[in-house]
Formats: sequence, structure tokens, C-alpha cells
Amino acid sequence: METILYIAIVEDQQDDYDSLKKCLDAFSIKNNVEFKISYFENAVLFLKQYRSDFDIVFMDIDMPTINGLEAAESLRKIDEEVLLIFITNLVQLAIKGYSVSAFDFVSKPLNYSQFSTLMTKALKKISYKKRKEIIINSNRKNFRIDALSLLYVEVVNHSLIYHTTSNEINSWGSLAKVYEELKTEGFVKINKSIILNLRFVKEVDGFNIILTNGETLYLSRLEKKSFLEKFTRFVVGD
Repeated sequence: METILYIAIVEDQQDDYDSLKKCLDAFSIKNNVEFKISYFENAVLFLKQYRSDFDIVFMDIDMPTINGLEAAESLRKIDEEVLLIFITNLVQLAIKGYSVSAFDFVSKPLNYSQFSTLMTKALKKISYKKRKEIIINSNRKNFRIDALSLLYVEVVNHSLIYHTTSNEINSWGSLAKVYEELKTEGFVKINKSIILNLRFVKEVDGFNIILTNGETLYLSRLEKKSFLEKFTRFVVGD
């Protein structure tokens, strides 16, 4: 099944837009991905017409009126999650993109080989963000929830507890089966009793994993190496 992604390109130079569009077209054909592209000639227009369904924003840095870094700061106030990639010949400024949570940058003139490598990583990163619903049976009721809202799932005395961002749901079943369902969605084993959503990891301190809600979970010695490898790949989108 072909993947469809919505792309915004913010670029004031027509030649540079055409170059990027050519790279996207080539990547689309080779990787069975369809791109729905919206083109904005300046950052003012982009911010005014921004839509929440964009998967990737390509942003030129060197633009008149509002430059790419300034526009990115405004973007993050309305959308903290969209994947942001700078396109620029000012590599020294692109480094500052990390302050606005930029995923990466591509330098001008575009090189397709490097662009393809970047897009492959970007698509893997985006795949972690796509909504996946799961159904949990609890007390003879079925709860349909977004898997991305799950912090972690643990087994306690043969009972499964689904810890979401808003509540806890108790159920029965096999943690191994739940992991098989969720391991491609950014979930990893951290010990024999817990699988964890990597999106909510704030810090790793030795064998302690601190979540974004302040909760601390234990990382077993047996799972530590595998966890750190998967966590690193998740962070860099590999």
C-alpha cells in the first residue's frame, strides 16, 4: 500500500524549490511514497495558511521579512510535533535549528544521495507518530485507545495494566502478545514486566528511566544494551 505524506515547502527561490521538488519526485518513485506538496513563497504566507496535517516542513533559512529560524519559532508555538527540515546554504545557521527541534537540514545545492538518506530516516521517524488504535478488554467492556497515548504496559500478578497519559486500564492477557503488537510502534522491553513507549522517555540515569511525567521505571541489566540501542535509533530517526 502506497504511503501518502503531506509536505510543506517554504522557499523564496524558485530554482531551489524546483530542485527540492525534483528530489522528492525521484524519491517518491523509488520508494512507493506519494507526496502531497504545498508550496509557500515566504514564511509569512506559510504561517498564515499553516495546516495541522503536514507531516514534513522543509524550511529555507535565508528568506526576507521573516527568516527560517524566526518562522520555526512561531511554528513551534502552534505545532510542536511536525517534522522540520531546514534547507540552506548557511550551514553554520542550520546548527541553530536544534533550538527549535529541527529534525535535520540539507545543504544547497541538493545532492540526491544525501537527500535520499535523510528522507529514509525521516519516514522512519514519522512512522512512529502515526496513529495506531488498540482495543483493550476490561471488565467486559472494550476500550479503544490510541497506542501513542500509552506510556507503558506492565504485568502485575498476571494482570495487565495499561498506563495511559490520562488513566490506567486493567485487563488480562499476555505481555508478550502485547509487545508483538506494539514493538513496531516505538515500544521496547525494559524488564520482564514492562514494555515502554519511547516517546515518553525524558532521561536515562544508569538503570533508571525517567519519564516525561516524572515517573521513574527500572531498566534491567539484561535489557539495558538492547534498550539503549533502540532508544538511540528512535531519537535519531534511524
